[in-house]
Amino acid sequence: MESLSVDNTLWTNTVVASGNAIGFVIYTGRDTRAVMNTNHPKTKIGLLDSEVNRLSKVQNRARDTNVRCLVNHSSIIAY
Repeated sequence: MESLSVDNTLWTNTVVASGNAIGFVIYTGRDTRAVMNTNHPKTKIGLLDSEVNRLSKVQNRARDTNVRCLVNHSSIIAY
């Protein structure tokens, strides 16, 4: 009897070219790599892209706030 190792393991979607295979299936839950890879993420975006996107939103909000302040200030002076 051999112990279970990488040398005698058949991974998901393995095709046996010749001969027979006798074995058993071990289900270790939702944290297996195969199960985790079946879920499609909402978006595929890197951490850098996400951070740049967040910072550009902050910058745009600050610019819009400054423009509103200038417009309000100009209208007060015009009257």
